[in-house]
Amino acid sequence: GDHLFFLPASKLRREIIMAHRNEIEQIAFKKEVPGKLIISYRTFPESLTMVMRLENLERKFLVNSRGIVTAVDAENPELPYVRITHFEDFPKQNTAVFEQELVEKMRRAETLFEDKFGIKVIEIAYKKTEREIHLRTEPGFFIWIDLTQSIDRQLFKLKRALTKLDIYKE
Repeated sequence: GDHLFFLPASKLRREIIMAHRNEIEQIAFKKEVPGKLIISYRTFPESLTMVMRLENLERKFLVNSRGIVTAVDAENPELPYVRITHFEDFPKQNTAVFEQELVEKMRRAETLFEDKFGIKVIEIAYKKTEREIHLRTEPGFFIWIDLTQSIDRQLFKLKRALTKLDIYKE
């Protein structure tokens, strides 16, 4: 029923957000006379390229900042690659694969490490049972991050300990 033009914007916003809560981050409406409704929206940004291997098949998925698969068999080389092994089957589009907080922690760990050490992270391996992520770096070594502890503190301690090692040459 109701004529779209006479619907209250708050009701329309609520209905659209509820129907697309994993996709739409923000939505705005503008009514123009005569009978024109302009809808503008912003989706949650893509945050990760998730890589999964089951038996002999490897597939890639784009995951947004809420941890939802937004595209199947797709990748974005500008985003961090996250390798996972704990799923028994490939996820479908619009499926939650990570908690939003976990996506934020993985992105933060990658950014902090690259900023602090000036070394590129090639891939993040997520270890669900161990509650860890392993950052594989361009020189080929791994940095293990405990997700139950402060990432900032762990990288600070690593930076302090590395004064004794020259990771840039080894």
